[in-house]
Amino acid sequence: MSRNVTIVFIVVIAAIICVLAYTMVQEAQTRAALSDLWRLLGEKDDGSFGSARKICDDDLDRALPTLFKAVGDENATRRENAVKMLGAFVADLREKQQKAIEAITGRLDDGEPEVRVEACLVLTAKFRYAGCLDKLEALADADPDFKVRLAALEGIGRVAGEKEVLFLADRIRNGKDDREGKIMKSGASRALGMTGRADALLVLLSQLQGKEGLIVQTEQLLAIAALAGDLRGLKGAGHKEKVINALDEYFARKDLDTLMIQAEEDAAAGLSSSPQGLCGALLNAYHDWGEGKKVEAFFEKMKSAPAEAKKFYEGVIYDYICSLMRTQQIAGGSNIAVVVEVSEEDTALLLDICGKLVDLIGSESGRFALENLRLITGLNIGDDVVKWRGQYEKWTSGKEKFKVEPLSDESEKE
Repeated sequence: MSRNVTIVFIVVIAAIICVLAYTMVQEAQTRAALSDLWRLLGEKDDGSFGSARKICDDDLDRALPTLFKAVGDENATRRENAVKMLGAFVADLREKQQKAIEAITGRLDDGEPEVRVEACLVLTAKFRYAGCLDKLEALADADPDFKVRLAALEGIGRVAGEKEVLFLADRIRNGKDDREGKIMKSGASRALGMTGRADALLVLLSQLQGKEGLIVQTEQLLAIAALAGDLRGLKGAGHKEKVINALDEYFARKDLDTLMIQAEEDAAAGLSSSPQGLCGALLNAYHDWGEGKKVEAFFEKMKSAPAEAKKFYEGVIYDYICSLMRTQQIAGGSNIAVVVEVSEEDTALLLDICGKLVDLIGSESGRFALENLRLITGLNIGDDVVKWRGQYEKWTSGKEKFKVEPLSDESEKE
């Protein structure tokens, strides 16, 4: 009996020693990993940040003290990366979220602009924290670095209420018209598009009636498009009708000569803007508000335009076709591009565009028509308009299914 007890005792002691040894090894590995985390947070390249993120993934609870310490470190890169890392794990912080918010809020007064920028974006985009709005407004108006001012405007847009919409609207209406002023007006316009609010939409629509430069109005059109995701589906609100009427009025006032003059004014202020980019933003707004067929107005302008202007409108339509076919999306939580099918709505729109292109075969824009028909359909049946018209009728009658393959970067180059 005593021998059995001795054996059991030895086994228990051996097990305890094994557990202690394993624990010591694990602790040594964890300490080494946390040391690596501290070092990696102080490095600027994306690879180092990715490696640091993996360490946090493996044991976030053990990593958090290192992250909180890094937020206040003397190394600016380490502070910036620590702020970004806390934002990356916002959903996992649980009861530590408030501590993280307080730590990051303190970085809004950081001595380095890059850290202030990161703090503005993380607090609003990741934590959705509206408690910093007064500070963001102060930064947007008075920070010495215009990148910080832009980040503050974006942050305001992400968590804005009625008061903040009025703040952003005032920065557009009363901003300066020099280079930096136009950049800030563009930033305020972009921020309005992030709010998801109807009052922000009304501000943007009213601004289309003004005389802002090309770069500012391009951002305003993109912001109007962005708001469609939140507002287009609201029944009885009348938002879509207001948007389409405003876009129609805007398009009616713009011709290529006017756009070129506006581009020259931007260039004189040291800014690069594009008439083709603005028209693309206009078509994007039409599309996202459910009126992508408005591209027909660009076809009409192209038909009656002189040679140089005709090429311009051809370029606008080509870009629009590519945007409808380019359906790569970034998978959540990664940098992997995933190709999805062209939507039924856009497939029907592209079929309608094919009909307009077929009508152009044999005209001055015949080559443009054939190139884009091949791009959309993948077919190469020559320049015989009768064959193309017959094929188009098969699609519209339902005898053959019309299907569009998503456009990859490689196929677009071809």
